[in-house]
Amino acid sequence: MRTVNRLIAAVLALGLIAAGLLIVVEIILAALRLAPLVVPYESWLDSARGSSYGDRSVITAAIVLVALGLVLIALQLFRRPLSYSLQPKHDGAEAEIDRRSLEQVAARAAREVDGVQKVRCRATPSKLAVSATTGRDETIGLDSRVRAAVENRLLALQPSKKLTVAVKLQSPRGR
Repeated sequence: MRTVNRLIAAVLALGLIAAGLLIVVEIILAALRLAPLVVPYESWLDSARGSSYGDRSVITAAIVLVALGLVLIALQLFRRPLSYSLQPKHDGAEAEIDRRSLEQVAARAAREVDGVQKVRCRATPSKLAVSATTGRDETIGLDSRVRAAVENRLLALQPSKKLTVAVKLQSPRGR
C-alpha cells in the first residue's frame, strides 16, 4: 500500500505542478490581452454564471468529488499497518508488534553477531528477510549464526505465527 500511496502522491504532485504552470501562463496571456492557450476561461465563466447550485451537473460533480474524498480518507484511516500477534503471557492479555518494530528487533539481534557490520531487515506476513554485510573475507557459518540470533530473539517475543528467517550475507569477496 505504501508503494501505491507514493505513486499516487507523485502523479498528483506532477499534475498540480503542471496545472500551476499552466495557470501562470494563462494569467500572463490574459494580462497581455492574448487568446487563452488551453483554458477557455471566458466560456467557463459564462457557463458558471448561467448555472445554479440546483443544476444536475453541479450536484453530480459535487457528489463525485465528495465520494472520491471519502474513499481517500477511508483508505488512509482504515488501513492498518502490518502487525504480528504475540502469544499471551497472561490470561486475556493480547499483544502485538508492528512490522517496523519487529524489523528493528531482528536487526539488533543480527548486529550483535561478531563480524556483522550492517543489517537491513524486511518483514512480510510469513517471512523475515535479513540482509547482513560483513567486512570479513571468510564468511563460513556467519549466516547460520545470524539466523540463529534472529530466531532466538523471535522465540523470546513468542509470535503466534512462526516466521521463516531468510539470511542474505554480503562480504567484500562477494561484491
